[in-house]
Amino acid sequence: MIEEEKRKYVKLDEQRWLQIETEYQIGDTTLEDLSARHGPSVRAIQMRFRERGIERGAAAPALAPAVQRRSRADTDDLMAKAKEVRQQQYDGADLIERLVLGQLEAAQADPSSAAKTAGVMKALSLAAAALERTSTLKRQALGIDSDSAFGRELPVLTIDDITQEEINAIQRGDEDSNDEIVDEYLPAECV
Repeated sequence: MIEEEKRKYVKLDEQRWLQIETEYQIGDTTLEDLSARHGPSVRAIQMRFRERGIERGAAAPALAPAVQRRSRADTDDLMAKAKEVRQQQYDGADLIERLVLGQLEAAQADPSSAAKTAGVMKALSLAAAALERTSTLKRQALGIDSDSAFGRELPVLTIDDITQEEINAIQRGDEDSNDEIVDEYLPAECV
C-alpha cells in the first residue's frame, strides 16, 4: 500500500504575505515559484489573490518609470567609470613614456650611465605591464571591453506596457501579433 504524503500547512504572517503579493504584482514570478520559495500551496496563494483582487504584473506599469530612471543612472555611472579608467590608462602611459624618453636622453648625454639606465628601463617596463594589468582588471570588473563603452552606443532597454488584447494574442499564439511584436523589439539582423 502506497502511503500518501500528508499535506503540510504553512501559516504566514502578514509581512510575508505582502512580500508574496508584491512579487506577484511585479510580474516576474509564477505561483509555483512563490509556493516553492515561501511555503503555502499554489491553491492557497490563488485563493488569497482572488479574495484580494491581486493580478500578476499589475504593478509593473507603475514601476516602469523607476526602472527606466535607475537603468539610465546605472548606464551614466558605468560610462563615467569607463571614462575614468580610460583617462587613468592614458595618464599612466603618458607618464611612463616621458620617463622612458628622459632615460634615453640621459643615456645619450652620458654613455657611462648605460648600466643605470638599463635598470631604470627594466623598472619602467615592469611598471607599464602592471599598469596594463590593473587597467584590464578594472575593465573586467566594470564588464566592459576596450571598445564597448566608447566605440558604439550602449544598448537601450525599452519597457512598454502592452494591452490585455496583445497579451491574449501572444498567449493564443496568433502568428501576426507575435511577428509584429518581435519586429518592433528585435533588431533586423535578429529577425
